[in-house]
Amino acid sequence: MSKVVIIILNWNKWQDTIDCLNSVYKSDYSNFEVLLIDNASSDGSVEIIKAAFPDLRMIVNSENIGFTGGNNQGMRLAVSEGADYVWLLNNDTVVDSNCLSKIVYVASSNESVGLVSPAICYYDYPHIHQFKGNAVDWDHLEIDWNNKEGDQLKYHNGDNVCLWGTALLVSANLIKKIGVLNESYFAYAEDAEFSLRSLLNGFKNIYEPDVKIYHKNEYLKKNYNNSYYYYYIIRNNYFLWSDIMNFKYNRDLMRRTAHVAIFNAKKFESLKMYDYACVCVQAFFDAVLNKRGKFKVSKLYQYGWVKFLLMHPYFIINLLFLDVKSIIKQIIQRLKFDHG
Repeated sequence: MSKVVIIILNWNKWQDTIDCLNSVYKSDYSNFEVLLIDNASSDGSVEIIKAAFPDLRMIVNSENIGFTGGNNQGMRLAVSEGADYVWLLNNDTVVDSNCLSKIVYVASSNESVGLVSPAICYYDYPHIHQFKGNAVDWDHLEIDWNNKEGDQLKYHNGDNVCLWGTALLVSANLIKKIGVLNESYFAYAEDAEFSLRSLLNGFKNIYEPDVKIYHKNEYLKKNYNNSYYYYYIIRNNYFLWSDIMNFKYNRDLMRRTAHVAIFNAKKFESLKMYDYACVCVQAFFDAVLNKRGKFKVSKLYQYGWVKFLLMHPYFIINLLFLDVKSIIKQIIQRLKFDHG
């Protein structure tokens, strides 16, 4: 029976972590060990979790090294100690008892399988899928999220599948060949980059719909995530494709990232969430300037000049890219509009 190390990352959410652990220990798969990585929690997580699970193996970090750094700690240790598979499992999930045995069975059925993920459903709405496989569109450098109920899978399972890191089973063979998560991302989109790197190195990524885990995501609620979430999503999606395709400079990718940043910034501006708007703009420039790692608010991106940029976004973006044709086109369109 293959040895599995389950890596659970905790940061100030001991209640979720305890729920997750309780479900994991009900697994019908026996040959596993749990390794908990605490990323410098300040809510008493370490003491509370130790009291609930005295025999649990833990690594306690003195600083928050991110989703990538924490999971990489665990993966390197697990592989060095002879694990056959590592299961990256979000602490805000609850798993079915047969989930681990099923995905290990799928992974071990073919040596070319590098990554396996179960279906992911909402904890509060267990009949609704949050994740059921993503298709990679290499021609347009896009990922089809394919999450609407009733959608048909638009890919051949294994050959062009992008998986989430929420409950990701990783083979030790893959880690030995391609390495671990890209720590320069810190958090978000690192799972997509890992999936694409797996495919490019000849491995198969498998989505297994017959088993599920349940994710405590606030489905249908209108609350916005923290501003850093939008920063990482905008910045890291640029890094994702520039890294995978080895682009040193790609104007189309930059322009697409600019569109996403501007769209979100103007949305937050309309909601009078000006700090969020500034973060979105910073994300774009940090992407283009290749500023990686943990997000730090920059004093350069004050709302005064961000407001000016958002009044004339595409003119300024084209100016930055020295796209003279687009600048002239926009000036002509503006003149036509002003003169009726």
